[in-house]
Amino acid sequence: MEDDVIRGLGPMADQYTHSKAVAYFEQIKSSNQGVEICATCLAQGTYQEDHVNFFLWQVLEHQIKCRHDVLPQNLTDGLRAALLMWLQNYSKQATRELPTYLRNKAAQVFALAFAKEYLTHWTTFISDVMYTALGENPFSESVSEKGRDMYLRILLAIDSEVVDRTIDHTTAVQNHNQLLKDTMRERCVPQMVDSWYGILVNYKQSKCIAPCLQVVGAYITWIDINLIANHRFMELIYGFLSSLYSMATREAACDCLREIAVKGMLPIDKLALIETLWGALMATDVLATEGDENIDLVIKLSKLVAAMASTLIDAWNKLAKASSSNGNYQEVSLLVSAIQSKLATCIKMFGHEDDDVSAQCIDFMRDFIDMQKRTQGIYQEKGVLFNELFYVIVKKLKYDPDYQFDNEGEEEVEFQEYLKSIKIIYDNLALLAPDLAIQNVQALVNETLSQWQTAPFNDVEVAIRVLYMLGESLPSNLSAHFSTEKNKNYPLYEMMTQLVTTGVSNHSHSAVRLQFFETVVRYDRYFPVAATDGNQHQVVANTTQAFLDHRGLRSSCPKVRSRCAYLFSRFVKTVGKQLTPFGEEILTQLESLLVLDPSTGVERALSRDDQLFVYELAGNVIVNSNFDGQKRAALMTSLLRPLVEEFGPLVAKMMELASVEKPILNSKEPTESEICATTLNYAMSYASRTSKAFSNKQTMSQSGCAHVYTDALKVFLSALDTNVHKQILHTGVRQYLHRMVICMEDEVLPFVPITVRHLISNDQSRSLHDFIPLLNQIVNKFKKLIEPFLQEVFMLVVRAVFELLSIHNGDAVATSSDDDARMIRRTYFQFLFALVSNGVAGVILRQAPSDTEMVLSTLIQGAGEFPDPISQKICFGVLAKLVEAWDESYSGINCWEFVRKSVVPVCFLAPLKSTFDLSDAQTVLALGESAHLLKTVHTKKECNLENYLRQEYLPSLNTSTPVIDEYCQALREMNLKQFRSYLKMFFTRAKT
Repeated sequence: MEDDVIRGLGPMADQYTHSKAVAYFEQIKSSNQGVEICATCLAQGTYQEDHVNFFLWQVLEHQIKCRHDVLPQNLTDGLRAALLMWLQNYSKQATRELPTYLRNKAAQVFALAFAKEYLTHWTTFISDVMYTALGENPFSESVSEKGRDMYLRILLAIDSEVVDRTIDHTTAVQNHNQLLKDTMRERCVPQMVDSWYGILVNYKQSKCIAPCLQVVGAYITWIDINLIANHRFMELIYGFLSSLYSMATREAACDCLREIAVKGMLPIDKLALIETLWGALMATDVLATEGDENIDLVIKLSKLVAAMASTLIDAWNKLAKASSSNGNYQEVSLLVSAIQSKLATCIKMFGHEDDDVSAQCIDFMRDFIDMQKRTQGIYQEKGVLFNELFYVIVKKLKYDPDYQFDNEGEEEVEFQEYLKSIKIIYDNLALLAPDLAIQNVQALVNETLSQWQTAPFNDVEVAIRVLYMLGESLPSNLSAHFSTEKNKNYPLYEMMTQLVTTGVSNHSHSAVRLQFFETVVRYDRYFPVAATDGNQHQVVANTTQAFLDHRGLRSSCPKVRSRCAYLFSRFVKTVGKQLTPFGEEILTQLESLLVLDPSTGVERALSRDDQLFVYELAGNVIVNSNFDGQKRAALMTSLLRPLVEEFGPLVAKMMELASVEKPILNSKEPTESEICATTLNYAMSYASRTSKAFSNKQTMSQSGCAHVYTDALKVFLSALDTNVHKQILHTGVRQYLHRMVICMEDEVLPFVPITVRHLISNDQSRSLHDFIPLLNQIVNKFKKLIEPFLQEVFMLVVRAVFELLSIHNGDAVATSSDDDARMIRRTYFQFLFALVSNGVAGVILRQAPSDTEMVLSTLIQGAGEFPDPISQKICFGVLAKLVEAWDESYSGINCWEFVRKSVVPVCFLAPLKSTFDLSDAQTVLALGESAHLLKTVHTKKECNLENYLRQEYLPSLNTSTPVIDEYCQALREMNLKQFRSYLKMFFTRAKT
């Protein structure tokens, strides 16, 4: 190679020489000459630069991968000779050791050559490589360290290329690889095994021991296990666990043993293997003496013992399934005994204070508990086992003293993931023995909460947390654990009483307080029961106060404040009327937390989203109280007054700021006027959330609060008169009106017209998409009452839709435009469906004839032209209801003329389109609606559909007379369900 090419391959090359080198490299990669040049240079050691030799190996890699089949025989022969010559020179000559990346690349090229040629031209590959690298006698002390290293790397590369099951291969490649393994078993596996033994037995201090053990572990999956699982090999492997060897060797021995243990075998053979391996492992005493200073090894050991025990459970599963038919109960019993004998060691590893060690045993613990559930009573010391496991789980659930609750980093995130796995074990254990679970949790809670002031915070926190988790693990309804019956022992009731009366909510650590609140809300059904006892009524008051003061909503910890806003809202919903005696006090204490405009200088304790929950809970306190309607209205007015009074000034401020602001290009920060608009939106959202307290049983009118909300609505509607930040403000108004439609009766009707007119004018596709569902909700609730107004605004809505569709149809961004247009069309069709489904089809049919025709044409277009089966289904459904309700007095359009010209054709042409996929469930539903439409037309006497089909339409489609007769008979005689099935068959046949 030219000097420029050599320099260009180096890391310090300039752009010209690098480009020249790359061009040369690309040229020789795809030429026969490249094989000869690179193979010769490597074999003769022409270049000493590592980066140059790496590129030479890359060329050979590409040639073998992509061009092997077109290379002439003389080149492949020469390549084999060159590879062996390079291996001999590197192994036998006193050259320096090559970098790891270069040795790995060389091994990969050898493996590729093996895969291509072992079955045909290079049948002696393994022996050639073995003898070249190790010499005639692998047991000889003269074998070079570099030779052993390359030999093992090549075998590992072959495993990766041929055996590795984590790599997806085509069926042809899989079959080829299987044939390679079968051939190796016949030709060379015993010799390979002897070479591994030679490396292991004669070079116990060599750094090749670990790679050799890695090779043994990789190949054991598909070779005869007796070649390895014998006295000579296993004595060596277990010996490598000794502290006399390097950590790399010891860890490799663990991995090798695990691969031997998990090898697929028959259950009884597996039992014999594991018992032998386990006995030898215990004899090494490595599990008893290994300290935490070698934590990586302990992790490997934990993984090893868990694998041994888990593979026995797999064997038990297989044998237990077959035992009912072949009666091998004794063998099943032997497996159970063997599993139980491993349990103590696995639990020890599971309980290790290092979570990485513990995590290796989680799968085994889960499988073992599942096995116990399937064999109730088979474990004689179930109570002892449960207690031991329970306290190990509790230990592992504890937070470390230095856990950063306020600033969770990577370690904290990893621990949270670990906790999820431990919780699964806890849940399974509680399901295995619910009574024992309750007993253990109660004992832990009693012991810990009785001394919570002096106990470490993580002990207190975990005691409350396992109480919380118990509720998610118990198989029965929690209501059964809380009852007003006297003289009856309810452990959960007793534990909750202890939780809320010991004062643990005053704990100094935020994690304990937060877990207290989580548990209180988890078992909120306790409080109505506790409050029925006069002596216990104070429990509700004390718990409520904990939420309100420095322990909860006024905590110094933002995380506790935020979470308590949500939890307290849930608590109030459940406790309800028990809060009446101190409802006004609750509202008074909440007042300072409900800051609307941060510019007032009042510090905001809660985020705006957290305040949503506080407004909701305040509404619940008022509505669910025992106050009369006048008192409720007064309290609700007081709650909403700051929102209403600040609304107007904020609107004025927003307009003033917007008038002087200059647009800032590409700025992601909101402007001051936009911040005001967002605040106004939140004001309306807060008022909306208070309305969630009302229900069908307790409506706004019954509560005496309807006028409070209508007065607020009058103020909020002023936001519709602004021309800035319309999308933000309209969202708030729309959401508020949505809540009023749900909660009010006729009181809201006067406000609908002005709101709808303003919202229609907001020409944002997203706004229209959200507005029409509100309109549908109004139609669904008020039906005929709203018809005169709908008659008036109907075409405004339709034209707004058409205008948006025309904008999107001209959009240069086709994909997003198509999606938006599909969304707008579907929303529009849903609006039409809401009208015809609620008995106000006249809103469509009483429009001016030209307008009605336009709307009807959109329905025909939606049913036939757009490949959107959901819209097609809606359109066919709307057309069916329109035909059913059609009265000639509605418009000047003749029903039969419309059916003949438009409805009948679309019912045939749409299903015949290639985009109408009859294997798609939504499309079949659309076809079913077209069947309903045709059946509806058939019932209209003035249409005389059957004659039209026979005499005009079906003949125009070149349909044969027998098929016409069959179709008309089906239309006439079949019920709707049968006709739908017939149509699917009819069009399937027509399209094939």
